[in-house]
Amino acid sequence: MGLKLIIDSLDKVDEALQGLYVEEDGKFMLDVTGMKKHPSVVNLQGAIGKERDARKLSDKSLKKMKDLTDGLDLESLKGIDPEKYTKALDSLEKFKSDEKKRNNKKLKDKEQWEKLGQQLQDDFNDKMGELQTKHDQKIAIFQTKLDDVSKTKDEKLSSMMKSLEKELKNKEIITAIADAKGNRIVLMPHISKYVKVVEEDTGDFAARVIDNNGIVRINDTGNPMAISEFVEELKEKKEFKGEGIFAKEGKSGGSGSEGNQGGDDNGDKNPFTKDSLNLTEQGKLFKKDPAEYKRLKALADKKKG
Repeated sequence: MGLKLIIDSLDKVDEALQGLYVEEDGKFMLDVTGMKKHPSVVNLQGAIGKERDARKLSDKSLKKMKDLTDGLDLESLKGIDPEKYTKALDSLEKFKSDEKKRNNKKLKDKEQWEKLGQQLQDDFNDKMGELQTKHDQKIAIFQTKLDDVSKTKDEKLSSMMKSLEKELKNKEIITAIADAKGNRIVLMPHISKYVKVVEEDTGDFAARVIDNNGIVRINDTGNPMAISEFVEELKEKKEFKGEGIFAKEGKSGGSGSEGNQGGDDNGDKNPFTKDSLNLTEQGKLFKKDPAEYKRLKALADKKKG
């Protein structure tokens, strides 16, 4: 008679064989070496493990179903296989997890692109700033050179204008003094103070007589006073009636008379002599009769000697 694998009590077992049993969970199991490797035991343990896993899976599925169907009509869920449902839920969870990973990756890629774009924008701004600085420096250098050239040009133009104004002013004053038979050395400084060159409405420049306030004087006809008119005005003032300022008006006649002083051999006034000096007449005579011009000039030079 063989020994039983599991018994409830050792009472019916021979004392010599009782030592082969070990107590476990209130029962006595035959302690056989290598028993766990016996095919039957292995199959049994496998079946028990599968049953245990199936029960866990079923419990897990039932829990998920309970969580998802809480408050739902359970009659509509009849016929659903818990195992298939669990797999479906696992697939859904995996899809959600993968989707989350994909979204995180997209977000990370987007952040990287934005970071790269910002870096490129910053680099571009820095480069443009450098170029703008260099451009501004070149413009400043060019502007300085342009200002220097403009200043030099203005200075030259101003100097040129002053020379032209002086020439125009002095020419008309000298002519007016000569026509009035005045002493240029005496009259020139005084008259110059009351003459300035102005730009007319036509754009032309003219030498005009001014008053003490620098305003152009107007004559009786409503026109700007001519320098010759100003000189004639001076002739009437007692401070300009002194000897040697204006030549005295005399009669032409015999030797030694005032009218004959400064004249030529025929009694006419010589525009080259000191008393009859007249630059305007000299110019007219040079154009009209060059020979007479030379003769009178030589005659005046002879009398000076």
